[in-house]
Amino acid sequence: HRVPREHNRFSWHVLGVDVSDGEIAFNEYLNDGTFGLFVYNGRTREKRRIATGINYVIGGRSHFSPGFPMGPGTNDIFAFYPSIDHGKVAFCSWDGTDYEIYLWDGGKVIQVTNNEVDDYFPILSDGQIGYMKWTTRCGITFWDGAREVDITKGLFSNDSGCAVDLWVHKGNVIYESNRELRLWRSGETKTLTDS
Repeated sequence: HRVPREHNRFSWHVLGVDVSDGEIAFNEYLNDGTFGLFVYNGRTREKRRIATGINYVIGGRSHFSPGFPMGPGTNDIFAFYPSIDHGKVAFCSWDGTDYEIYLWDGGKVIQVTNNEVDDYFPILSDGQIGYMKWTTRCGITFWDGAREVDITKGLFSNDSGCAVDLWVHKGNVIYESNRELRLWRSGETKTLTDS
């Protein structure tokens, strides 16, 4: 799944890529100090900018130094990798106060979260999104298309126990915590590994 050279010449500064069903979602530097979200269709070889109706901001901060947008110099830049599934794209963006999760449904942008804490690292599957929420601790949250569920509530007392590697499939979430893989399904959590 390589972007052909004739299209890639415009993508000299691409941060984050995800592939699904022959489409590639990515964010790209726009040469004016801003970034845009794009989808490249491998079948039609067309690249189009999406979610143009919102002020998409990525850009030097981590959850350890809150209060201003993130920049390419931080490890948390990976938070901005979009997640594409069946033509829909989940992503996060700075809303002026913190980071929120958004879903582009192929035509319009839906704001999934709207709170006073950082939400990032979205993983989209079948219209459902798993993502990391940072309050006074790290946690994994699952959005089923209508409501949010804190699936790691009470598991972590600080950020050291939480990783952002997670997978979402048909309402199940697999994530890593304290060097163990865990499966969350219908409100129950099961440890899958034995370190």
